[in-house]
Amino acid sequence: MFRCREDATVHAGAAKEETSLSRVLRNPGKARKARWLVATLTVTAIAITACGGGDGDENNAASTAASPSEPAAGGEEEPILIKTSLTFHDIVTGEVLGGSTVGDAPFCSGGMFRDREGNDIGSSDRTVRCSDGSLRIGLTTGTGAAGEQAGTWKIISGTGAYEGWQGSGQMEVKLKRGSDTKASETFTGTVTH
Repeated sequence: MFRCREDATVHAGAAKEETSLSRVLRNPGKARKARWLVATLTVTAIAITACGGGDGDENNAASTAASPSEPAAGGEEEPILIKTSLTFHDIVTGEVLGGSTVGDAPFCSGGMFRDREGNDIGSSDRTVRCSDGSLRIGLTTGTGAAGEQAGTWKIISGTGAYEGWQGSGQMEVKLKRGSDTKASETFTGTVTH
């Protein structure tokens, strides 16, 4: 759940943002949506991280760019960066943004995701759908500064090009200025495929 802190030195725009967030947190229905949003963002970042990758052949850049989900040579760990934009109402939904990568290859740009309640896999269960398969990610969110939340993510399963992927890392969610239903997420970590 997002936590707000009161700060007398905050400028007027930031104070308004904290007020909106405070209203969300005081309303049990909206607070649950905010938790879902954070969890969804985390899963999206994990999914983006797990969806890309190179084929281990640095001399074949065209092949790597065209097939980012081919396995790395020897199942090596690769860094993953997933950037998302999300909206939370009754459920958290969103899109994987350009600039998301696995290793040096693009990851699932334009892919869509949707969160569900996490149960035993974390606070949220996110499924990211890419053009060449899907990735299921478990998100566990914590606390952060006003309008922000941090947590961890872990790949649960994958289909298509993402079958057999493993990975985990950290995630960060930031509410968009002036909104209590839109946010951006950044997922970082490593994946093996």
